[in-house]
Amino acid sequence: LRGVKIMKKILLFLILLIVGQGILFFWPIDNPIIQSEIYIGQLSNFEPALRAITIVIITKFLGDFLSKFIFKFEGYDWVYIRDYIKEDLMTYAGLYFAFTFAWVAVTVLMFIFGVNGSVFYYIYSGGILPSLFYFALCNFKFESFEKADRMLERRL
Repeated sequence: LRGVKIMKKILLFLILLIVGQGILFFWPIDNPIIQSEIYIGQLSNFEPALRAITIVIITKFLGDFLSKFIFKFEGYDWVYIRDYIKEDLMTYAGLYFAFTFAWVAVTVLMFIFGVNGSVFYYIYSGGILPSLFYFALCNFKFESFEKADRMLERRL
């Protein structure tokens, strides 16, 4: 039973990682408002920022959706959408904002200084950091509810 929960967590991490990398590779931003008019043909510095924000938001919502409805983890017991917004989304909104700001700052600096063609840039700018951050925040929720279940079983 414990091995199944670990496999579910690993599978969730891999799904979030693949979705983040997919957004990085397959979602070009070619809006003329976003692109710089001075450097025609080059991407704007806002492109990595918009991709990073999108990856973080989709990682959070997709991770919560999969944890609640597909993998059915114990910490995701909210029934109504207002419960989700109040208990989960608003609780972690500041932490996600701080993470996104720091991640975007480093990503934009890497893009400006020309690291954007390397493999390290694609790994760093993709889905691995948001997936790890999602699990760092939600691991406490996963583990605390598993510990509470074990304590409840001992009492019974």
